[in-house]
Parts: sequence; C-alpha cells; structure tokens
Amino acid sequence: MPSPESPIGRSAVAVALSGACLALAAAAPASAAPAPSAPDLPEAAPAKVVQVPMEAANIVSAAPDTDGEGATARLDNGQSIELTEEAYDHWTENKDDVATKDLVVGDCGYSFLWLFSTGNRGYMVWTGFHVNQNAWFYGWESAVIGAGDTRYEQTFEDGGVLDSQDWSQDYYGMVPATDLYDGMVDNGWAFLSNLQICTALGPNDTQWIQ
Repeated sequence: MPSPESPIGRSAVAVALSGACLALAAAAPASAAPAPSAPDLPEAAPAKVVQVPMEAANIVSAAPDTDGEGATARLDNGQSIELTEEAYDHWTENKDDVATKDLVVGDCGYSFLWLFSTGNRGYMVWTGFHVNQNAWFYGWESAVIGAGDTRYEQTFEDGGVLDSQDWSQDYYGMVPATDLYDGMVDNGWAFLSNLQICTALGPNDTQWIQ
C-alpha cells in the first residue's frame, strides 16, 4: 500500500503512529473507539486529543478545474471540496455503479486534532481521521490561529491510493508571541470505497503556546 505523502517530510514518529491507529481501528468500531495513541512527547505533555464525529455525504456533481490539477465536487450537504485528479477519475469511472440516493448519510468515523506547545514559542499539531470504510483518497487542511490574527495553514493530500481506514500526520511550527492559540481542522474529507465523502466537522483545540 502506498504511503501518504505530505508537504512536510514524515517523521519516524508519524510512521509509528500509523500502525498504532490501525491497531485501534481493528479493536472497536469508530463510534466506540478510544482516542488514538499520541506521538512520543516529553513527560510534561498533557494527554489531550480532541476528536469529533465525521459525517458522510454524497457527491452530487464534479467538474474539472481549469488548471487541470483536479476537480471541484459539490456534495449533497451543501459543501464543496477540491478532489485530486486521481479521486475525480475514480469517481467518474465508478459513479454509475453506485446508486448514491440509496447511501445512508450520517456518522462515518471521527477526526482528531491535538495542538501542543513544545516551548520557545514552538508548537506541534497532530491530526487525522479514522473512518468506517477504507478511504481511497483524502484532503486535509488545518490551521493554527492566534496572536495578532496570525494564521498558519497546513494542507495534506495524497496523490495515490490510500486504501486504509486511518490516516494521521504531525507537523511543527513557530508563533511570534506567547499567547492562546486555536488549532483547527478547516476542511477535511476522506473519499470512501463506497464513493461517499466522509467530511470532518472539526475539531478545535485551544492551547497556551509559550
């Protein structure tokens, strides 16, 4: 199975996380699953991972973007998402084989986020999802917002096939001043094997970064 690629190089911690999340997924359904195991952090780190349910939606229509880099899909929950070229091709090739009107819209897994202060105005964000069916593709945008309306965004997507119920990534950054900061999943989705889109409904995590 190809490993997800991201704009930031994956650490050895992130590799270990992937296996931990898969083990948790096998142990219990998403609705009853415990919080995923966190990355290796200093002993003083608070053990807090915020997770919220994700909601399934159907693609109503999709059209290629003018730059040819992907497509914009409209969902039946009113949301629009940017599909990768591979995800759009997969939907185009298989959409006639699935009666989306018969697919159940509702809970399809959970998303999670953890914002953590690493000291010296540094932070770590750990975010990802567990879904009830294998995700073939995904798109994930998170942000850290705080002092002076600063906003640090991070976007992840997979150019290949994920074919897994779990994905997570940790990344690091710096802020200009000690303050309360809000970490959030801005826009996250997973393209499931049944052609539904499992959309993130958050979460947010506010932490004092110093």
